[in-house]
Amino acid sequence: MNSNRSPFLLFGIPLLILGIASVLFRIFPWDIDWVTPFYDPATNSWPRADLQPWEALYHLGYFPAWVAALGGGILAAAGCASAGLRRYRKIGLFLLLLLILGPGLVINAIFKELWERPRPSSIVD
Repeated sequence: MNSNRSPFLLFGIPLLILGIASVLFRIFPWDIDWVTPFYDPATNSWPRADLQPWEALYHLGYFPAWVAALGGGILAAAGCASAGLRRYRKIGLFLLLLLILGPGLVINAIFKELWERPRPSSIVD
């Protein structure tokens, strides 16, 4: 990584973009508008959900996160055990903790209970 880059460029601009997008999606129901053509309220289902690639994505969507977390854990452990891999220890630990704390703890334990965003099957037009 180039150490001459400003922290604002590395973290501030992406956070600013995500913040603006979050506010816009909170104000305007764009996500609902985008998925409405794919949902059938008469049957309360997603008619194309059992077609490929959607079914495969639904069942295998967690796989990249598990691979990244497992790889990060292996990299962190290898960095502790081997002097040649010591420089990769922080990267591995970062990946592992990012995936444990982000989706695991923050999203599932905190936001799902406190966020007032309904699940797709709970939406009534």
